[in-house]
Amino acid sequence: MKRQWAVETRQRAVHAGPVGLLFGAEDNGLSRAELSRCHEIIGLPVDPTCSTLNLAQAVLLTLYELQQVSPPPAPPAPPAEPPADLATLDQLSAIVDELLTATKFVKSGNGRALHQRLRTIITRAARSQRDAAIITALLREAVRQLTRLS
Repeated sequence: MKRQWAVETRQRAVHAGPVGLLFGAEDNGLSRAELSRCHEIIGLPVDPTCSTLNLAQAVLLTLYELQQVSPPPAPPAPPAEPPADLATLDQLSAIVDELLTATKFVKSGNGRALHQRLRTIITRAARSQRDAAIITALLREAVRQLTRLS
């Protein structure tokens, strides 16, 4: 059975931000000044023959109740693929250069500025090793097809 105060406290935390919990000393609880600053005061049901809990037990039960109404943690993110190394990015840049030549994309000049800009884009994209290899293979095949056609 979920405690209503735990549900409300969790909702308050979601909508309004962090929630603080105060626990008083075992012998006499919170002072009047501390109590006056609280938005809500909760009590934990105890056995009438043992009307108090020690502080550790009270904290444990309170946090347990809050944990019961909290959503389960998100599953861990899958491990990231290793980033492409410099040699792989160099191969990708080289095949892009070949594609520029095969398609006669550069209409005037030697295209040096375009080559440099494309190389910057390739290295900035932070591709994984696998992604860079796939793109390189695709572009290599495009160059082969264009070379056969001409």
